[in-house]
Amino acid sequence: MKRIEVRKDLVITGGGAKNNALVREIESNLGMESLRPPEPLLSGAIGAALAGKAKVELTLKKGLTLPMKKRELKEAHLFD
Repeated sequence: MKRIEVRKDLVITGGGAKNNALVREIESNLGMESLRPPEPLLSGAIGAALAGKAKVELTLKKGLTLPMKKRELKEAHLFD
């Protein structure tokens, strides 16, 4: 943490954001309060989805085609 420079807002996401002791330690070390989304575990998934969307849009804008495979979701578990 001491090797990075936080210039404005500090946002903590992922599983670590659910650990209050870890968040307090980070805030103490950096001397600032942090922002935490209500569901910090979803932040990475949302970011990955947005990055994938941007890549698809760029590919289509270039006139290229996307390989399509039929996939079926058989099972999903959230927060087990």
